[in-house]
Amino acid sequence: MEKRIIYTLIIFVIFSTTLKSQWTVYHTNTSMNLYKIQFINENTGFAAGGESSEGAGFFKTSDGGISWQRYTMSDTISWNWSAIYGMYFVNANTGFVSGRYLRIFKTTNGGLNWQSVIPPYYSLTQIYNALYFINENTGYAAGRYGYVCKTTNGGLNWELIADLDGNLHGVYFINQNTGFFSSASGGVYKTTNSGQNFSFYYLGDFGFGSIRFISELTGYVVGYNALDNSRIFRTTNNGQNWENILEYNEELYDVFFINAYTGYTSGWNSILKTTNSGIGWNEINKPENNSFFSIHFFDPYYGFITGGVGRIYRTTSGGVWINQISTEVPTGFKISNCYPNPFNSELKVQIELNTRLLKNPELILEIYNILGTKVIEKKLEINNIGKYETKLRFDDYTSGIYFIRVKSDFQITKPKKIIYLK
Repeated sequence: MEKRIIYTLIIFVIFSTTLKSQWTVYHTNTSMNLYKIQFINENTGFAAGGESSEGAGFFKTSDGGISWQRYTMSDTISWNWSAIYGMYFVNANTGFVSGRYLRIFKTTNGGLNWQSVIPPYYSLTQIYNALYFINENTGYAAGRYGYVCKTTNGGLNWELIADLDGNLHGVYFINQNTGFFSSASGGVYKTTNSGQNFSFYYLGDFGFGSIRFISELTGYVVGYNALDNSRIFRTTNNGQNWENILEYNEELYDVFFINAYTGYTSGWNSILKTTNSGIGWNEINKPENNSFFSIHFFDPYYGFITGGVGRIYRTTSGGVWINQISTEVPTGFKISNCYPNPFNSELKVQIELNTRLLKNPELILEIYNILGTKVIEKKLEINNIGKYETKLRFDDYTSGIYFIRVKSDFQITKPKKIIYLK
């Protein structure tokens, strides 16, 4: 049945604030939790959630997350306390959502219109928590009671193909045949024949949710238990073995790796980052106190996280001002490179630091204009010797010549000239 949208209302997110940890906060003017975020490209993205008196909510951005527009799909999806838990867009036009008190909904025009489908064994108690599509035709829905449904005609019809143990909260396919389903019963199910058969890998007494792969061999799954203890497990052999790479004493909801080295996890009032394949994790400055539900990054610096009370957070610096790019011991203390130079909007600055040369490790980055007026001053969070890189944006400044330096109480680097061209 074709569901016409009550096309919205308002363009949200007029107000934003940049914080010291380099997160920009976007307010969607709702009180709902936003459980999912996905970007198709740097301009087009989608966020969804619910579980409030406002019902379920679906949001879209076409300008890289600066503004978000809400679409109300039908009376069915606007019931109080309904929520979107599962969301997957195949491209900028074709996408699917599912969740609490909801059927499965499909759009083929980027959210303007929706078609609802009743999946097998649908009831108000059945929740399809996760969706994954291999292409526009073939997709999977996973949910409560261990149900796995499959479509081969673009979501118009669904077939129940498995009834597994435990509620299912995540699904990820690495190719047409091989897929993984995370379970509240303490592990991961794997299929190698498109859902005809499943093998179960028990990982521990945790309810597992978000599961993602960065290659056919390497993937990650996160879970937590009733004692608020969380774990992240990693496989490097296509799910045959899983190793515990993080133990944490708060709930973690999502895990997202950009490449083999850099990844993020977020949860109840915490955001953590690794730059060494999960061997070590560091808590990074959060934008505010909140729950952080879903992550999407384009590269190690630029990404988004969704939260409670209708919040969406963006960073262009990886959530921190500065990232370590080498552990080699430099010969001194200097700005080794600024690039591109001249630059437009964004400048990358590389700093070499041997802390043994410093009597005070607190470092400040300063930028002056041609008149000698200081226009930027930022504290650098550096604790170890090595080579570091930070990204700076100049959107609010005029074109011209600037000078950049780093100082401590006892030393100052030689200034470097940079040229900003809008």
